[in-house]
Amino acid sequence: MPVPVGVWGGGALKSAPPLPQGHRDALARLRMGRVEKVVLRFDEHFWPVSSSGYYRVHGPGDGDICEWLDATATDGVPALVGLFAGPWLDEVWDGSDAEVAARTEAILRSAAR
Repeated sequence: MPVPVGVWGGGALKSAPPLPQGHRDALARLRMGRVEKVVLRFDEHFWPVSSSGYYRVHGPGDGDICEWLDATATDGVPALVGLFAGPWLDEVWDGSDAEVAARTEAILRSAAR
């Protein structure tokens, strides 16, 4: 049965046979975190084209990450799916959907220059 990594790392589960000690140690060091997602559609494709379909942006602060997946081919219009992680999420995700979309678009456009 699939089990989230965080459950394994907490030591609440036991397996038979036991996982090797190195695996148990590695699982204990993993931490769960918050990730948020936004989908933005545009009139034009203004971001760099990547053969992998990913566009990674760091910032505005250390440890702030946004990763964008180009969903244009799937969506039929210029579209990006943004994944956000880091200590900045509370400030990015505060407010209405329109405010969140505007802030995330500003982050993307700033990085695309």
